[in-house]
Amino acid sequence: MTLFVDTRSWPIVRLTMPEQVPDAEAQAHVEQLQAVYALDEPFVLFMAGAELPRHSPAFMQAYGAWAMASMDVQRRLCRGAVRIEPDAGLRAAYRERAAAAARANPQPYAYAIVADEVEAAELAGRWLASAPQP
Repeated sequence: MTLFVDTRSWPIVRLTMPEQVPDAEAQAHVEQLQAVYALDEPFVLFMAGAELPRHSPAFMQAYGAWAMASMDVQRRLCRGAVRIEPDAGLRAAYRERAAAAARANPQPYAYAIVADEVEAAELAGRWLASAPQP
C-alpha cells in the first residue's frame, strides 16, 4: 500500500489520493485519516494526486461515512486544505469544481488551489496562526 497520509512535516499533513483504492485497502486508508484527527492538534492538509479515486466503491463508502460522522472534528482541527497545481488551466478547473462542491455541500474547512509549495506554505502559516486553538 502506498503512503496515503504523511505527517512527517506536522502540522502540514500531506494527503496523496491514489487513482484507485483496492477494496482490501479501503479501511486502512480511512484509518490513516482517523489517526491524524486522533492527534487532536490543528493541522493543514496539502493535497495531491486524484481528486477522488475511481473504481473504489469500498473506499468511497467508508470515506463518505467517516467524512459525515467526523464533520465536527474536521471543522475543529483542520485549518484548511491546499491543492498544489502548477498548471494554470488545471488550477482554474480545480477551482471551478471546488466552488461547485462547496455550493452543494458546505465544507468543514477552507480549501484553496495554489500554484506552488511556497504559496501553499504561506497560506498554511496564515491559517495556523489565525485560527483559534481547539
